Amino acid sequence: MDAIKLLIDQHRKLESLMKAAVEASGPKARSAALVRVGDDLTKHLTSEEDLFYPAVKAKRTEDILLESLEEHLSLKRLLADLLALDPAAETWEAKFKVLKEQSEHHHEEE
Repeated sequence: MDAIKLLIDQHRKLESLMKAAVEASGPKARSAALVRVGDDLTKHLTSEEDLFYPAVKAKRTEDILLESLEEHLSLKRLLADLLALDPAAETWEAKFKVLKEQSEHHHEEE
């Protein structure tokens, strides 16, 4: 499979999972949706960091890759915060919205 197509497919799947998480009602549904998002987001970030980024690393792309790695770190922190947060907490939706927006921004830049 083409590496670019794989990344795009992963992005679309994550967008779909995040939409489902936003639409989830109740703490149990939110928690289940977040686990699915977390699993796929972790797989996506890991595949980019371990396979894709080293393959495209060059002096002219180094700044872009460093920025992407910082975005990954931010996404991982938000995901960890959300996984530790009670899905019924009043801040859950706001924090998930930030995760979704940062993820979408990252996908657009790629």
